[in-house]
Amino acid sequence: GVVDVPREKLHFAFMFSAPLVIPYRDNQGNPSVKKMENINHDRELKNIIDSLHQTNKHVNFCRTSATVKNLTSLLSQNPLALHFSGHGVKNNQENFGYAHDTSEGDFLVFEDDYGVAKLVSCKELSETLKANQCNLEFVFVSSCHSELVGKIFLQAGAKHVICIRRDEKVLDQASLAFVYNFYHALFSGRNPVCSAFKQGKANVKVEDCPKGEENKFILHKAVEDDAGFDNYMGAQHKCRTFRLRKGSCQDVGHNPLYSNFPAPVDNFVGRHIMMHEIINLIYANRLVTLKGIPGIGKTSLAKAVANYLYERQYPRDGIIYISLRGHETVGSVLYYIESKVRTKGNMDSTLDISRTREINRLGLALIESKRKQASSNHKEFISDILDGIYDSLKGLQGLFIMDNAEDVILSERDEFCDLIHRLLTNIPGLRIMMTSRCSIGSTLPDITEKIVNIPQLDPTRATLLFQ
Repeated sequence: GVVDVPREKLHFAFMFSAPLVIPYRDNQGNPSVKKMENINHDRELKNIIDSLHQTNKHVNFCRTSATVKNLTSLLSQNPLALHFSGHGVKNNQENFGYAHDTSEGDFLVFEDDYGVAKLVSCKELSETLKANQCNLEFVFVSSCHSELVGKIFLQAGAKHVICIRRDEKVLDQASLAFVYNFYHALFSGRNPVCSAFKQGKANVKVEDCPKGEENKFILHKAVEDDAGFDNYMGAQHKCRTFRLRKGSCQDVGHNPLYSNFPAPVDNFVGRHIMMHEIINLIYANRLVTLKGIPGIGKTSLAKAVANYLYERQYPRDGIIYISLRGHETVGSVLYYIESKVRTKGNMDSTLDISRTREINRLGLALIESKRKQASSNHKEFISDILDGIYDSLKGLQGLFIMDNAEDVILSERDEFCDLIHRLLTNIPGLRIMMTSRCSIGSTLPDITEKIVNIPQLDPTRATLLFQ
């Protein structure tokens, strides 16, 4: 049959899991963590969204990190479709040793707020789905070894589940080819799920993939009688075509106020464990400084942390990136921060030397103008400028990234420390991450500067930069 899908419904939810580290125990039995293998979920989502745009249909979508809390939240919104992008793990002796508990079933790799992998078993997943009424029209578990997980979604009430055979790993190229054709065929409104599944497999077959790669994708289908869906022998599967209105893709997820900051560097490698440590510090502290010699990778690390947090909607109101290279006065810094706040962070994050000098000049002129209008001390002039920033950021839950702060620290350390203290005191929801060759080196009342000394990259990791 054909189902008319309401325009206001959440049509497509994309859950991704890309934890930085996974816990394990070393040879002495002590808890530790090691780097997780990367998954390029951004490329997968872009491929899907490009496909949806080609349908010229109105599709509401959102993206969120794969935590149990977020899964529960998505199920409460009753989306038409759920797509999971992440690792799948077989529960066998090879992966877990002789003590593995087969009753738990296989695992999906979720993540926690701090970038740590969380293994969610079939048993735990089943309990979560049943507690939250899984009425999804279809689920796509884009994970290797996900066959058993797919059956859990089906048993919990999903009408269709696409997954990967338990003993197979699927190539990224094959997965991208499949999802593009599948989602285009489905959301075009001309094909039911089963037909779209066949078209997805057909696209893998014609792509430059190893023979038989398309057969790694499998489809679990619910069966239905006249009373509704009921998985028993003798009932038949009834597939639907979903008719959406004309329009375009709309991201209906949470959009922070501040989102303009540099993308991570393409060849960023070897810092996953340190990223995890920094994220832990940012959650627990309000002032974190990444300290290291020139060229060690402080800025690249800060950008990677910022993008990782932003993808996971932390903090709630977003991230403001402030490049302080060449800013030698607190007046200049204040002028630049005020401009960033006023333009919702859309001011250029990278400025040439002449522009930085102009901001320095304007910052000094602003201070001098305030000085002429009052007879009190310098700190009160600073306070006048800060008042506007406080008003703009009232109630903010955000993160300032103050990159390359050494120039202003070395030239006006006391004034800069006072500025940092005032910002953090008057904007309770603000956190600051700085990168610098030196720390502020001053005790701030009620605020502790957590310093992360950035070491040189391990030589075996460094060589990857040149491959």
